[in-house]
Amino acid sequence: NELIAPSKDLLKIIHKNMSFKSKFNEETQGKMINLINSTLLKSLYEKKVLEETKSNSLGVITTEFEIQAYHTIRTMLIQNKRIPKERISYKDFKNFFNISIDNSTKKVICKLVFNDTKMKLIIDNNEYILEHIDDVIKYKNELINRTLVLIE
Repeated sequence: NELIAPSKDLLKIIHKNMSFKSKFNEETQGKMINLINSTLLKSLYEKKVLEETKSNSLGVITTEFEIQAYHTIRTMLIQNKRIPKERISYKDFKNFFNISIDNSTKKVICKLVFNDTKMKLIIDNNEYILEHIDDVIKYKNELINRTLVLIE
């Protein structure tokens, strides 16, 4: 509750400890509430999803990071005229996320492994550690080449 609607006391503590240059007033409080609500809650939500994914033996939870990486990779691939966008798909598994051709487990373009400690992109058994999701762009050529091999 305190994160959803932070009290004035909590905001004062944060303001004091963060050494804001502005005075503690209504405008500053509004900005702080927006930052707390958007950034912190989104971060906490992602952590909760990852925890539930690990503890939940039944289901698979597709995270926002996986979907974002999928859309980034798909956009890069379909810029190549030889790669039909309708053939690119994904399937989420308990511990990894596949991007493939024709939704086939035999035509995997790449595999994403995202957990608490690292993000990894695997293309044809070559592993690449990602510092940020947008780092998949660095492997555009490898992704395109792999995709072309699979569709031809």
